[in-house]
Amino acid sequence: MHKTRKNKITSIVLLLSLAVLLVFAPSCASSMMEVEMDFGDMTSSERLAAYFAELKKNGSITEEYPDYYGGLYYEDNTLCVVVTDRSRKTEKLIREITGSETLKIVYGTASLNELESEIMLISEKFQDIVDSYQSDPESLSPDLLYLYENGFSCGLSEKDNMIIVSFPALAEDYPNLFKEYISSYDNIVFSACYPE
Repeated sequence: MHKTRKNKITSIVLLLSLAVLLVFAPSCASSMMEVEMDFGDMTSSERLAAYFAELKKNGSITEEYPDYYGGLYYEDNTLCVVVTDRSRKTEKLIREITGSETLKIVYGTASLNELESEIMLISEKFQDIVDSYQSDPESLSPDLLYLYENGFSCGLSEKDNMIIVSFPALAEDYPNLFKEYISSYDNIVFSACYPE
């Protein structure tokens, strides 16, 4: 009789534990997101932008994007999100924010903040060369004069997780001089432009 009573008590405790788990399970499976948001009918990319803006607004991040975010692009109508953090947590968070299980996670080596910051530094360094030329053209070394006279365009490829620097095709030494005087950043790819 004592054993039966003990079994009944154990069964009751187990049932109560199960009931508690069922009641509180939704709150245990908490969101990965740092801020709660109503995304309404936003697209996946709009949801990411809105979420990152909210993080910046509430002070969770100080730059435009979280450090793990490298950008996004579409490939064959599939949203591809570039991240620098290979953890399952980051992948789960991106899927939760976008509301998409079909998006493709792509790994990059540079955050979008880092790439944009480097583009600003490149612009500032080239502006220094331009300012020097305008104030005293004779003050520029032959290498800096070469960079100034040939110019370049600079852009960002989120798909490639790179900065693209285009320069005139005839300026063969341009990449080496660019690396020496303007930026030797790893995530730069050079592209020669051909006049039409």
